[in-house]
Amino acid sequence: MSHTLLDNVNVVIDTGSTLSLISADLVNKLNLPRQHTRPVRVNQAHGNIQLAQICDVYLQIGQINKRRMMYIIENQLPYIILGLTDCSLYKLVIDCDKNEILQNGKNIINQHTKINNQMSLHIQENTINKVDNQDGIVNTSEEIFPPLIVKQLSPPILSLLSKYSHVFSKNKYDVGKIRIEPARINLTSDLPVSQRAYRTSATEEVEINKQVKNLLAAGLIKESNSCYSSPVTLAYKRDEMKKTRLCIDYRKLNAICKTDAEPLPRIDALLDKLTNAKIFSTSDLASRYWHIPLHEKDKKKLAFVTN
Repeated sequence: MSHTLLDNVNVVIDTGSTLSLISADLVNKLNLPRQHTRPVRVNQAHGNIQLAQICDVYLQIGQINKRRMMYIIENQLPYIILGLTDCSLYKLVIDCDKNEILQNGKNIINQHTKINNQMSLHIQENTINKVDNQDGIVNTSEEIFPPLIVKQLSPPILSLLSKYSHVFSKNKYDVGKIRIEPARINLTSDLPVSQRAYRTSATEEVEINKQVKNLLAAGLIKESNSCYSSPVTLAYKRDEMKKTRLCIDYRKLNAICKTDAEPLPRIDALLDKLTNAKIFSTSDLASRYWHIPLHEKDKKKLAFVTN
């Protein structure tokens, strides 16, 4: 049985999969040998597919080099999908808090690697693992959702987007305004909440100052000498793969806020309204909290301090 050494290939870890996959496009690009094997039927969102070819390769991740057999899937993904079983063989540990992948305690992610989110293949294992043998084919419970990549929009959609281009955010500081009465912040105490700024690293301080400058330029905030002050911190932002989400810690202010008794919709009633629906869409407000106008008398209560 022939095998090939892979030492310069991108790998995507999918802990929800028990299979490791390699795309046919990558196989052809690297001129890897194909081998026929006992077919595996894999259920996906729009039916099922059958995987009947494998690649026998040596794959080195970090300091560990192992011989693996990977199923070939017909798509154009430029990387290998590494399943949970192989993650264990390579002694990989995922640290979500630090955004690191560890091998024997050392981070093996290349700090200079740019992660491309345009293409992805999600593999998810069903709750029930049903395996049977029909017509010589092994049926597994894997679900594969191939990526839907739109390279060119149709003219009607382009025309629609152009007509309503003013409602789409051009950047994170291009924020709209909800047409409602200015929000009020009613407190149970007249004693101002005043906190010191949190200690931050030099890198975080640069990022905070940059964002505050941009918020000032966009007219979303203004300088204040309020007797109220809440600290800020940076949180991890998944789409930017680093700590760039500016968060204001209003927990102490929230503790003395009078709560509104707003009725919440019933989930079952909402689901009933979706009966016979065929098209579903989602929309996400850009920087939604900046959309809400504040009453002039209450703006001082939301003052924050950075240093």
